[in-house]
Amino acid sequence: MNTGIKGEKKFTVTKDQLACNVGSGLVSVFATPMMIAAIENTAAASVAGELEEGKTTVGTLVNVSHVAATPEGMEVRIETESLLASHQPESTIS
Repeated sequence: MNTGIKGEKKFTVTKDQLACNVGSGLVSVFATPMMIAAIENTAAASVAGELEEGKTTVGTLVNVSHVAATPEGMEVRIETESLLASHQPESTIS
């Protein structure tokens, strides 16, 4: 697989993605576990065309900072880029 493959996903935070509804906190903001799931989904989708049919990627290391509260209705943008041929893309969220 080549390095430098980029992915992007934009979506609006919904009620079912809030920390108070997924068991990761009491507040009504975008849950960190949902953020990580979105990062992994975006990264996997970005490299899907490089993989053999029926193959996918898996997350093996996650190192993120969730530095701002994101309430329901706010747009989130996920950006990923594969940096290593060993299927370890780096991700950022803004």
